[in-house]
Parts: sequence; C-alpha cells; structure tokens
Amino acid sequence: MGELKKLKEVVLIDDCEADNFLHSLVIEGTGLVEKVTVFDWAIDALEYFKSPTPPEVDLIFLDINMPRMDGFQFLEEFKKLEFLPKPFVLIMLTTSILEGDKQKFQELGGKEYLGKPLTEETFLDIVAKLQSDQA
Repeated sequence: MGELKKLKEVVLIDDCEADNFLHSLVIEGTGLVEKVTVFDWAIDALEYFKSPTPPEVDLIFLDINMPRMDGFQFLEEFKKLEFLPKPFVLIMLTTSILEGDKQKFQELGGKEYLGKPLTEETFLDIVAKLQSDQA
C-alpha cells in the first residue's frame, strides 16, 4: 500500500453513542482524516447534506437499524438530493448479518457492507481502495 492521501471528511451515522465514539477514535487514530462528523440520527445527517454548500465528504459509514429513519430510508432519500457531495463512498457498518439487508443495500447502490466494529486495518484498506479507484 503506497502513501495514502488525507481525506477531507468522514461521516458516521449511527444511533449508538458507544459505536460512534469507538469508530471516531479508530478513524482519527489513523491521522488520515481532517474531520470526522458524527450523527446519532439519520434524519439530521440528511439535513447536513442538504446544505446550500454541500460538505466535502469522502466516506459515509451508515448503520441500518436506527429509530426514526433507518439506514435504507436514509440511502433512498440521500440519492434524491439535488447536489450530492463530490464522489464519495457509502459503506454500511452494521451488526446485521441478514443476507437480505446486504442485498438491499447493494441494490440501492451501496459500496461496501461491513460488520461492526470498524478496525484501523479495515479503515486503512477502505481508504487505499477508495484512492486506487479514483486514480
């Protein structure tokens, strides 16, 4: 793996505070991200992306099972936004092992479907793949 470039922003969308805390530590610990933005509610994350000046997000990590708006509902609404962020990668980060969930995510255009917790090694692999795909 060559030298990895720093990402502008990674967004975590998960209703579990402990998971958000752990995943933020893992991501920040790599030193590869300028900003980690965390949302406990998918509906709040959707509003963030509706901003008149969309954020420069490289990666979005999304949980499936959340109250108010689940990960699939978020993804469906997110895809309707007029101005999507620059090329980004959306990754489902979940405890769901249901094959139907994975299939639905892929049908909605999701990139990767991963089990929790996010590890530094997995994050570095994702960044390396993202940057080689964009090369």
